[in-house]
Amino acid sequence: MYSPSSKLMNERKRRTQRNHNVTFFRTKIRSIISILGFITIIYLCFKYFSSTDGNPKLITKFITLDKPRRLHPDDYPPNVLLNLPILRMTSNDPFDKTNRPLKSSYSPFNKSSLVYQKLHHYTPSLKPPNLVKWPTQKIVNNRKLIDHEKILGFFEANSYKLPPLPKSKDRIQWDGFKRGNRWEKAHDAKSRNQRKEWVRKAFLYVWDSYKEHAWGHDELKPISGKFDDPWSGWGATIADCLDTLLIMGLPNEYQYAREHIRTIDWSYTLPKNGVETTVPFFETVIRYLGGMISAYELSTDKLMLERAEELADWLLPAFGTKLGYPVPRYGLGTNPNGYDVGRVCIAEMGSLALEFTRLSQLTQKPYYYYFVQRITDHLDSQVWNQPGNNRIKDLFPTYIDPSWPQSVSGLYTFGGMADSYYEYLIKEYQLLGTKDKNSQYSRMYSKAIDSARENLIKTFELENSGSKKITVIGDRNGQSYTPSLDHLACFSGAMIGLGAKLLNRAQDLDLAISATDSCVWAYEVMKSGLPAERTTVFDGAQENFWEAVEYQGQIYRRLKTHPFPGGTVVDSRYLGRPETIDLKYYYLLFEDPEIISLDEYVFNTEAHPFKLTSKPSPFAIKGLDFIKDERYGTGTVLQTWSRVDVEKLSTEEKALYNQIMGQ
Repeated sequence: MYSPSSKLMNERKRRTQRNHNVTFFRTKIRSIISILGFITIIYLCFKYFSSTDGNPKLITKFITLDKPRRLHPDDYPPNVLLNLPILRMTSNDPFDKTNRPLKSSYSPFNKSSLVYQKLHHYTPSLKPPNLVKWPTQKIVNNRKLIDHEKILGFFEANSYKLPPLPKSKDRIQWDGFKRGNRWEKAHDAKSRNQRKEWVRKAFLYVWDSYKEHAWGHDELKPISGKFDDPWSGWGATIADCLDTLLIMGLPNEYQYAREHIRTIDWSYTLPKNGVETTVPFFETVIRYLGGMISAYELSTDKLMLERAEELADWLLPAFGTKLGYPVPRYGLGTNPNGYDVGRVCIAEMGSLALEFTRLSQLTQKPYYYYFVQRITDHLDSQVWNQPGNNRIKDLFPTYIDPSWPQSVSGLYTFGGMADSYYEYLIKEYQLLGTKDKNSQYSRMYSKAIDSARENLIKTFELENSGSKKITVIGDRNGQSYTPSLDHLACFSGAMIGLGAKLLNRAQDLDLAISATDSCVWAYEVMKSGLPAERTTVFDGAQENFWEAVEYQGQIYRRLKTHPFPGGTVVDSRYLGRPETIDLKYYYLLFEDPEIISLDEYVFNTEAHPFKLTSKPSPFAIKGLDFIKDERYGTGTVLQTWSRVDVEKLSTEEKALYNQIMGQ
């Protein structure tokens, strides 16, 4: 029997079934749309993060971590790690032996570039530095200079032979420069001089900033505008720039710097946390001593030679150790008296000869030369060649223990912590003016280069790059060899070229060109135009081409899917000092080649030129009155303020104190 109630129930069932079917189909459609959308997103991402030429596109610049920890490829998706480009492809852009200029957007001559905007509209102030009124309190100096006779080994030093004077007749520079101005066309000379003036303007830009924000301090931090004093607080930037001011024709600026040098009290180092600091011996020699010697060579300013000799006398007791190696961090006014220095850096110990030898030549005092020559004699002795001590031929590791020559294992490199030791071997040979190709320094240098050829230097052919080859001077630690382009080792090309010229080692000139060419390549393949501090080459057989590093602001970047060569980025900082070294070299590159000629000067490792001839300097400054008993060393503004009793200062003086000392 059919009833209305059963009809109603059937209608409800049909409606429920219909709603269920609609819901089911809607869910299906939504799922399909979601899947299609997800596939579309993946496809778009794939298209975005890859390109037809094989170059990846940037995903992100940084991998952010909550706190420092070790990075490892397994911690992150491959698309993140593999798509952070830093190298540009060279397969379709082979290296040209003629150096390519930077992109026009980077050029200071491009009116839209940041460099142009900064320098074109910049007018050097040429104002004197801001000198704050000195405190009225009396300053007491407690440190006393140690008598030479109390220094271990001084008796032998004082009776030692004087070093021969340099007699440079070697032609280092290109012979074409001897043709006067005929080696370049008129429009090239105009361009060269224009670029020289741009470099000069760039130097004045940073020099004015230093005068305004950090005068008297060791260095200016260019981003924060604050100052720092890692080198005793004597004003390292000023000492480093003395010769630059002369070379660039800035006599008034030199006078400001000269007045600062006149007042430095070598017996006093700027305290940190209330305690006077020790001096970094190596940095003090190459910066302060080298800077003042060079300033004297160029200007004939006798004050510079007098101050250099006084500083050397304060440093001399540091050589009074067991085997004559100076204390790396020396407390002024102390006497080591046979102290064992322990492990020391080979670059620091082997890069003192030029400065002390030149000072000995200028003052005719043999003991300056003796103390550095004694180090060379020990490094040249057979104590380092004991059986089984793992030494690599005639090279030295970055750290040695003079009292324990049985062990010379460690890192062998031409890069940091070893670099300038090898540089000074050939340059000391040049400074001493000997023509004996079998003399001590020429022999030590030649053997070192031969050993490096056998153990550190390798040449690689780049894949898909038109047979482009790069020569790397790598590192060796035990049986492990790392083929790397170290930015600090890029000086090696010039060093090897200098040795090739001085010692008639013709085979080395090709090596010098190849090594330098490879460093140029390291610049050109970087999108920024700046090289990595260190680029490691990986051969095709090396499957694991990632390196786990401590995260300190470092980033992982793409090597290539099949890297040859590849590289890792372990530190994104650029560690050069453009205001003290690079700008001087840039300026000289565009200067007349006979000005500071490589035939007439030898540079120390801090870019300070020492004379090799008796030819008068074109930078001599007339009218510099100097009396031997002229009052100097009374303390710089910074030194005097740092020694006051703050509690006795007035409110106004306390404000000045906080400003000067950065409190």
